[in-house]
Amino acid sequence: MDLADLTRKGFAAWNDRRFDQLLRYFHEDALWDMTPFGLAGVGEYRGHDGLRRFFQEWLEAFPDSSVEIEDVEVREPWTFAIVVQSVSGASSHTPVPFRYGGIGRWRDGRLEFVQNHSDLEAGRAVFEELAASPRAVDSHV
Repeated sequence: MDLADLTRKGFAAWNDRRFDQLLRYFHEDALWDMTPFGLAGVGEYRGHDGLRRFFQEWLEAFPDSSVEIEDVEVREPWTFAIVVQSVSGASSHTPVPFRYGGIGRWRDGRLEFVQNHSDLEAGRAVFEELAASPRAVDSHV
């Protein structure tokens, strides 16, 4: 299975709330980085425990969160997924769709690094830089 297919299957697991299956797409010490979003209290999450904590916190704020993949670009070992996420606030229930870019670095068919960007142009620029120099993220992982 190629990296684009693995990416799509991971997001499908998110939509179905199959988190144990979703975690199989991540190395045990994977880094999930939300800092480019600039949201207060949302930052870096490491390992399966960190990912579970992020999933729980995100779904507490946005219980109906769902994603649709617009595109996945692959430059092994990197992927850049353009995603439309629909969320509603837990209290307001007002639906709000937003697009973002998710950068992934894969090793042995599992993610070891993910960084999410609310600014697609900035995310694309980071992806281009990382894909051109695969060792560029080593300081983060």
